[in-house]
Amino acid sequence: MMLPSFNLIYVKNWFYPKSQITFDFLDGTDSFSDPTLYKSVVGTLQYATITRSDIAYAVNKLCQFMHSPLESYWKATKRVL
Repeated sequence: MMLPSFNLIYVKNWFYPKSQITFDFLDGTDSFSDPTLYKSVVGTLQYATITRSDIAYAVNKLCQFMHSPLESYWKATKRVL
């Protein structure tokens, strides 16, 4: 029930093997327009890692950018969703 609460029910599915997760695409300079939304979604994902250990590494990486999220970090967050 996480996607409807953040109004993200139309996020496109994205499948990729866990072994190929890289964060090289997290370069960018455009700041994300709603940092509160980013913090809220990533915080909820962090809570979800209690039962979904397969996303723990990706969520940990996203948590490292909570102080000043960029647009590319938001795209990465939507991939984890």
